[in-house]
Amino acid sequence: MQCASTFETTFVGGNDSYGNMFKLRTETTIDINAFTVHLYSGTHQVKVWARVGDYFSHRSSSEGWTLIQDVSVTSAGVGSETTLPPLVIPYTVTAGNITSFHIWSSDGMVYTNGFLNQGVDLPEIFLFEGLGCENEFECDYIGRIWNGKISYTYTASKLASSEACAPLSSSNYGDDVGVALAEDLMPMLADSVDGGIAGNEFDLMKAEGSHYDWMEVKGSYSMSM
Repeated sequence: MQCASTFETTFVGGNDSYGNMFKLRTETTIDINAFTVHLYSGTHQVKVWARVGDYFSHRSSSEGWTLIQDVSVTSAGVGSETTLPPLVIPYTVTAGNITSFHIWSSDGMVYTNGFLNQGVDLPEIFLFEGLGCENEFECDYIGRIWNGKISYTYTASKLASSEACAPLSSSNYGDDVGVALAEDLMPMLADSVDGGIAGNEFDLMKAEGSHYDWMEVKGSYSMSM
């Protein structure tokens, strides 16, 4: 049985640039049909790129990425949802795989600083916080949460009609912003805060040839190298 649902991050905003790069993992194969984004007022050219695997070593080049949408859209404005037209061909995200997306707008995209809260249980859909982008494939601002929705379909495994099309469980950005100890974050301390939230937040970037292991110890974080 084919079911339709939507996964949402947030539309809180608070920061902006020209795009985002992020990744998600699903425990159930889904077909993405449409994206909803957070844009400034006006007419925007919006591109959506996708690739299987982690974006981090591929954030500066379109090589290996697939352009799945390139459209002109009139924004509903800040604080509102702007839904892009449906994809001509739905994009399949295979269960168990990491899939990366790069969404770019010609006239600015609104997003949120921070880190996602992974929660206790591994969800069926998990969206990792990602990068803010100064331009198309110029994505170096760490700790940026894409504001938007992903509309998708999936094949229900349950037979009970009352539960067959229940939304897949998902990890979502909420009021309690935590840190997802995800494999894409970690890395080399940048030498300045770039539009970060006041306090002890800082940007991180991966150093070539370096490997860092992060672990959580009773709410604090340690790093070995």
